[in-house]
Amino acid sequence: MKTTSTPFARLALAFNLFMALALLFTMAATPASAASQCTETHVVSAHDTIWRLVKEYGVPATRIAQANKLEQPYTLKVGQEVCIPPKSAGGLSATISISSTLTTDSITLTGSGFPKAHVYRVKARNAGTWYVLGDNLRADKNGDLQKVRYKLPAELRGQPELTICLKDMGTDALGCFTATLQ
Repeated sequence: MKTTSTPFARLALAFNLFMALALLFTMAATPASAASQCTETHVVSAHDTIWRLVKEYGVPATRIAQANKLEQPYTLKVGQEVCIPPKSAGGLSATISISSTLTTDSITLTGSGFPKAHVYRVKARNAGTWYVLGDNLRADKNGDLQKVRYKLPAELRGQPELTICLKDMGTDALGCFTATLQ
């Protein structure tokens, strides 16, 4: 049986060969697992939950779940090795500059370099307890914060210092700093 090869058939064969090689190259360049991006590995014990890991490592539950291919309700098994990814996908932008004035009953934030259209949750921490100060922090059209003031909950008033965190609600990026009483 005689087969004939047309220019189209040769072109299709070359294209298929090229695609197969490209796929092989892509697979070889992709990390084998999310484990290569772990900052730590946690071995699950009897009372561990994803929320306990969130509190212990400061990593959002969604990032832990993604790194370990967990689906809700994020059930962990005793002895399971859990990849703990970096705290954020790079943190808040390096171009963000923020300053604060902490008084006995409030904190005022001023800043610049915030991306447009991003919304931030502002939280304060003292003695291991988190308090949400606000859920709708936005910069102006120039990326600046113009003296945004938050009244402190009674439990935080008069504290000599507080940890203040801004969480980008769209990306889960988190940036924290310590504010000292003026």
